[in-house]
Amino acid sequence: MHDVMTYLRPELLLSLWIALLLVIRLGTEWKNASLLGFIQFILVINFAAGLLPASSGNCFGDMYQTNPLILFEKNMLNGGVLLLSLLFGDWLKRCEHRAEFYILLLSALMGMFFLLSSGHLLMFYLSVELATIPVAALANFQMERRLSSEAAIKMILSSAFASGILLFGISLFYGTTGSLSLTKLPQLLQANPLQLLAFVFLFTSFGFKMSVVPFHLWTADVYEGAPVPVPEEGARVREVADVAAAALVGAIGRLVEAAPCCAAAFAASAFAASAAACAAACSAAFLAAACARSSAC
Repeated sequence: MHDVMTYLRPELLLSLWIALLLVIRLGTEWKNASLLGFIQFILVINFAAGLLPASSGNCFGDMYQTNPLILFEKNMLNGGVLLLSLLFGDWLKRCEHRAEFYILLLSALMGMFFLLSSGHLLMFYLSVELATIPVAALANFQMERRLSSEAAIKMILSSAFASGILLFGISLFYGTTGSLSLTKLPQLLQANPLQLLAFVFLFTSFGFKMSVVPFHLWTADVYEGAPVPVPEEGARVREVADVAAAALVGAIGRLVEAAPCCAAAFAASAFAASAAACAAACSAAFLAAACARSSAC
């Protein structure tokens, strides 16, 4: 039990902060500046806790795994959320529902944490959804704007389509191997037609999630309608999905070796995903700068 608590330390801390923000939202009415300062103090504590040493291990039947490198990646995400909060502090002070904004933001962050620690394809799928759905809600955070609602609808629809394709690919993997464990799949894969088709479905789903060409057409409309900090968080989701996708395909390396065309496709997709993540971060920074000069924001 002590080992499980140690392994899950980042997720348990996030759960504590989310519960605390829910209590604050339901029980008290804080002023804008004081509540924002308190939340930023929480984020600093969360980042400092990520600097504590950690051990490697797994739990829940290898569905969850962690090591110092994964913990370092999670703490990089903690630092990104802290910087996002500091960078858009002026916008958040004018925001009417600050507690709800951070509850959704931290929920998406928890999904990214589980995504990095996934040792099972089912865990991987649930983590992707937990990291995506709160960002879609954040896209509709300015409910009085029609473009914001349109952005959320487009993100939800594209995400649901991608999730269906991902589940279909996962079901084909399970049907042909009898397992969804990322540690067992390499020994069970035989590069038969159904497994190649499953790989294509997974690649297509990752393409939608990471806005890789030609699956990127929904991104511009979502970025246009979403509030200023949301595209930054969306870019971070895709960067984490890029890392997790690389780890996933690395775990099924026998399939890639058996099909050189899949290896070439993955190499091209990894390059395109990295370029898309960089472009998303640059576009989010440009949007923030443009809105900072505009009175409309």
